[in-house]
Amino acid sequence: MARIICAFVEIGKSMESKSATGISYSIKEIFKTLTFWLVLINIAVFIAILINPNLIRYLWNYNVVYNSPIEIWRFVTSIFTHVSLSHLTSNLFGIICLGYVIEKYLTKTEYLFLYLGTGIITEIASSIYHALFSPHIVGLGASGAICGLMGFAITTLIDDKKDKIKILFEVIVSSAAVNLFVPNIDNIAHFSGLFSGLVFGFIFMKYCKHEKMNNFLKDYTFEIRSEL
Repeated sequence: MARIICAFVEIGKSMESKSATGISYSIKEIFKTLTFWLVLINIAVFIAILINPNLIRYLWNYNVVYNSPIEIWRFVTSIFTHVSLSHLTSNLFGIICLGYVIEKYLTKTEYLFLYLGTGIITEIASSIYHALFSPHIVGLGASGAICGLMGFAITTLIDDKKDKIKILFEVIVSSAAVNLFVPNIDNIAHFSGLFSGLVFGFIFMKYCKHEKMNNFLKDYTFEIRSEL
């Protein structure tokens, strides 16, 4: 999966070298992007937890479906909650590499809906699964939403169907392989995020394409195919 994210880094570089309207952002523009603020919120929540470790108990996704009443805010707060610096930085890497590309061809509302929508879906799916099979598992982190961004990118940015299938297969296999070596990986969240992102991308391409997206894809889908 890391190789796929790194491919989007190369995509961004090719866009930057090709056109001033590519992926490049000025310092002033960076502060206006939602990706910047998503990164900032994740960092702020992590610092708050370092200051008050007990806070994490109110943010993570733990037995949400068992609580009465259901503490639905956890489906949102858990997306921004991380347990370690390595957990945080690895997810910030994914947000930055995928987010800054995707945000170039979506409106802010569309991008926020995609990020939060896929993130919430992953937490709901994870919560239901773990309530049934492993009720003591805690769900947290931005990786589900990042997988949602990746699924959306695969659907919208990769032009050839064979390339879509190839990349999707590689992401699934690599995610499953990581689970063999790294404990406590929530593959339910990752896979539900990936497939919800794919569905969002399919719906968007079929019903919601607009001039901003058409202009972007016209210039850059072929670069993406060649990079992958």
